Amino acid sequence: MPDPNSSLLEDAVHKLAPFLDEIVFVGGITLGLLITDKAAAPIRGTNDVDVIAEIISYADYIQFSERLRDAGFTEDAGEAPLTCRWHHGNLIVDILPLSKEVTWLHQSLV
Repeated sequence: MPDPNSSLLEDAVHKLAPFLDEIVFVGGITLGLLITDKAAAPIRGTNDVDVIAEIISYADYIQFSERLRDAGFTEDAGEAPLTCRWHHGNLIVDILPLSKEVTWLHQSLV
């Protein structure tokens, strides 16, 4: 079954290389890796990449953000920017904290 997200995932892996030991890819971008049944419905394409990072505190987020900037990422600056959304060229990445207790991020998404 062809995976419409494979090139996007490869681009994300390349651009997030300095962080690969600290993040986990989740969401639609991973479906092509998980679904092997040839009878399964086709995989939908996605526009962004979701990753989980071990960000526990706001200070951790600030430090992680600085490293993302150093790696060429920029914060989302759209009409309704998301705190967790980052861009690198055409790549859109949502960095999500591991802990549900990180309320400052969840409040910014509402």
